[in-house]
Amino acid sequence: MKVLFDTNVILDLLLNRQPYVDAAALLVAKVERGQLEGYLGVTTVPRFFI
Repeated sequence: MKVLFDTNVILDLLLNRQPYVDAAALLVAKVERGQLEGYLGVTTVPRFFI
């Protein structure tokens, strides 16, 4: 299954934002295990540098 990660999901994980961090970590772990194909929007990464 292909999953497009919203910027907020990545921020939840990186900033340990409760109560969403557990769900974000679960999804990213599934990508790491190859159970999901994870994608980021083209504007997600540049937003971290603004």
